[in-house]
Amino acid sequence: MALSDVIYNFQSDPNKNKKIVFVLVWVLIIGVIGFGIWAINQPATPKIDPNVSYIKTEDLIKQYDYQTKFPESVALKPISDKPVLNDRTFIATSAGDPVYVSTEQKFIIGTQIVNNFPIAAPLTIYPIKLGYAVNDYQGGLLLLKDEIGYKIKLNPTDISQVIPLNTGVDDFGFTSQEEYYYLLRNDNGYTLNKSNSIQLDNPQKIADLDSQLASSGYFQLFRSRNTIVIGLFQNPSQQGKAQYWIYKNNKLTQVLSLDNNWSVNVSENFLIITKNELYSDIVSNYINDIYDLSADEPKLLDINVPFILRQNEIFGNALARRCTASPIGEIYCLIKEKPVKSDDVNEPDLVAKINTYKKTVTILASNKNVAPSSALIGDWSRNRLLLSNQKDKLVYELPTQ
Repeated sequence: MALSDVIYNFQSDPNKNKKIVFVLVWVLIIGVIGFGIWAINQPATPKIDPNVSYIKTEDLIKQYDYQTKFPESVALKPISDKPVLNDRTFIATSAGDPVYVSTEQKFIIGTQIVNNFPIAAPLTIYPIKLGYAVNDYQGGLLLLKDEIGYKIKLNPTDISQVIPLNTGVDDFGFTSQEEYYYLLRNDNGYTLNKSNSIQLDNPQKIADLDSQLASSGYFQLFRSRNTIVIGLFQNPSQQGKAQYWIYKNNKLTQVLSLDNNWSVNVSENFLIITKNELYSDIVSNYINDIYDLSADEPKLLDINVPFILRQNEIFGNALARRCTASPIGEIYCLIKEKPVKSDDVNEPDLVAKINTYKKTVTILASNKNVAPSSALIGDWSRNRLLLSNQKDKLVYELPTQ
């Protein structure tokens, strides 16, 4: 039957109005029943308490994802209010305050400030009984505290770096005895000397370092507890030819001679050296040698750091200058997760803890909520690490527990 015939028959039907009403009633009934079923299955509307802060679902999901991946990163907070001029050199006082040279050329010791500090980018800062020994390639100084404040005492012109060692009690058996070690040039290299006086006078010759590499004039003195490590370098970058000497138990010994030195760190009882054959900070052709200095002779640990990192899908490089050692044989390092340059300010760092005995690596935290960092040191009495931020140059703290 054609549609036109259906329409003609409906219009001619004397009961068409009744049929229309019947259909409309049933449509309304079905609609009411359907709405009732939908309403019954809806959750009850929660009561809103104006005194409670509510979190949106999408915000809660973001927060959960962040805390699951990076639980410790929320603990990163700055402990300095002035930028560090050399963001690889800073320490902490016994009270936990940062010690560093600021970009305003001021030496900062917590809330105390020494203006017009003559060393812009020190290699090392070591605490001594009366203040600090601050070392540079070209010249060093002692920062000594008296009843008024800190006074600068420049080293003699032929002494650039001084390492203090605590050798026990003094002649009366009451207070610790401090000795000051330094290098002087000779015809064949250097002479290691020491003085028992803060004036660095009346030196005592310890031993000679005979080395052609000494002609470059670049060296750095390190302290590993009561062991002195001396590094001789081909150039101020410390990359290329290098030699390492150790003075311990009244004996000076050359322990290493390298052609591919890339980076070095001495902390606690460990000497950490990064070697690189291809001289690139992007490829992964690195070797990390870790020496335990606690025994009479340095012991090279049997641990392949790059291999362990790659097993954990960490593809950056563990450079020695971006690491620090703990007293219990753990090495903490700032490492890029991706295979990029270590100083890439656009790529965040992972804080990796390398257990040198178990030969494992764990991620302590990822500071993706702050800029990448240049270096870190351990403040073990407070169970924390101190990191220098590459962008704002401030010092941040990160708990290790």
